[in-house]
Amino acid sequence: MAKVVVLSGAGISAESGISTFRDSGGLWEEYDVDKICRAGCLVDNRDETIEFYDKRREDIKDKEPNKAHEVLAQLKNRYKDDIAIITQNVDNLFEKAGLAHEDVIHLHGYLTEVECEDCRLVYDIGYKKVQDSFNGKCPTCSSNKIRPFIVMFGEQAPMYKRLDEEMQDCELFVVIGTSGNVVSVDNFVVHMDKSILNNLEPSDAIFDELYTKVLYAKATEAIDEIRLDIQDHLKTKVDRLTHNLISATVHMRNYDLDGLTFEYEKDANFLHNYLVKIIKEVDDLSKDEFDAVITKLIVEFKDRRDNKLKKYETREDFNALICFFINDFEYEKIYTI
Repeated sequence: MAKVVVLSGAGISAESGISTFRDSGGLWEEYDVDKICRAGCLVDNRDETIEFYDKRREDIKDKEPNKAHEVLAQLKNRYKDDIAIITQNVDNLFEKAGLAHEDVIHLHGYLTEVECEDCRLVYDIGYKKVQDSFNGKCPTCSSNKIRPFIVMFGEQAPMYKRLDEEMQDCELFVVIGTSGNVVSVDNFVVHMDKSILNNLEPSDAIFDELYTKVLYAKATEAIDEIRLDIQDHLKTKVDRLTHNLISATVHMRNYDLDGLTFEYEKDANFLHNYLVKIIKEVDDLSKDEFDAVITKLIVEFKDRRDNKLKKYETREDFNALICFFINDFEYEKIYTI
């Protein structure tokens, strides 16, 4: 299961022009929500329900993902197994932003898909009307009992099981653009050490004091900060230690080792003891992890020597520093000190 779970609601898609039934105006005002979105509506008011979702399908055809969708898609594609993208929305904006459909957990269904009520086949019809796809019949069993693949209010939502499963190992819970009226996000947050809430404004259904960080802003405005928080959380032990050792080395060279010089005999022992102290603060660091850190350090300082050399730096100093990491940092020696 993922370390980071992102749960989004209508607020993330509102900036792309997709309205919800809580909004005034547009498609939702033409229909009575209770007659087209409730359990039983396909029995009592089938034609109007099909018509409504045909129009919604057409409505999302030209809608484009916004920055929030794109950033989350990039993060998911980069940290494939460590992030779960879960949405209450039935639009396909995450998919348009670059995610495979199977990489998005749609709690309430998917607008471009329909389901045969007889054989339960689920298939994608794009932005077409139900009647315009296979003449309104199931391509497998030829039944004409085709419904939108949408969870109506009052119906069971099978994907909630996936939500519960993902939350079992969640370390950072990110809530974006949801009122908390449909999914009670507070129930999950009380079990989290880290959580982020991003809504446009406070909601009566969410107790924001439960959250580690609260960002009342548009999703597109808050997403850069959210991205940094997610990336920071997903840094591995190796990444964190490498970053700390590079920062410490640069700091010591700047302020404690006669400027930016590195005289091997004079400075090596002092820097070695300083860095070893930082290394030993990391619990259960394996030899493989240690070797990975030292390799990353060497690569970083070679890159600075070859590509980022500043006017007051010399290749000779960097060469001495690189030799220092190659020759003086061995796992067995450090852990016998």
